[in-house]
Amino acid sequence: MRLSNAPKYFLFGAFLLISTAACGSSGNGSNSPPASIPEPPRSIPFATKEPDVYSAGLVVITGGSERKFAIVRDNTRLRIDFEVGTPAHRVFIRTSELYLVDPLNKRFADISGTDDPYFGPEFVMDLANQLLTAKIYSDFEDIGTRDGLLVFRTVLNGSTTSEVLVLFDKLLGMPVRQEFYSVEAENRTMMYAVELRDFSTSIDAAAFEIPKDFRRVSRRELEQ
Repeated sequence: MRLSNAPKYFLFGAFLLISTAACGSSGNGSNSPPASIPEPPRSIPFATKEPDVYSAGLVVITGGSERKFAIVRDNTRLRIDFEVGTPAHRVFIRTSELYLVDPLNKRFADISGTDDPYFGPEFVMDLANQLLTAKIYSDFEDIGTRDGLLVFRTVLNGSTTSEVLVLFDKLLGMPVRQEFYSVEAENRTMMYAVELRDFSTSIDAAAFEIPKDFRRVSRRELEQ
């Protein structure tokens, strides 16, 4: 079985790039919001827009395992928790400065203006934006409901070897889950899913603050 571009992007991105993002760096990082993805002409059955202010959990599910992330966004201010609930838990905070935080060991590093930008935040926000806006898809088929959510089937670039189910929450007014399937003849196999949890438009301003009892260290020390 093979995957089309969309599942390849999410699968390899979610499990390779996020892995390196949580403990390392590369790519283009800055204190400006990530660039938006060009939106193709499409027939979409619901209006979508990533909120400017919100908090939510973002979960990548494959097989019986989950990798958990958390996002707090207040316009240009941003907090992302990586690998929540594991020893590798790290936090990226963007205000007027950029910080990387190790909450388990109460340490933080100022990574503003470094020559080695931190890649993870841009990727996670891109993942969230793809989930919340479904920008990369052009046509949707309404196939019913599941657990009170509207379910739409879509594919990328007319693929016959993969499909995506987009689950839309009418109360929130946005997609909250995408499931990626490999298709071979009559067989459909879910490869992984990306899910939004505990969404709220109320945020805690303290999420963007470094606790006073945290110790400042170098980035090298924090990433060891």
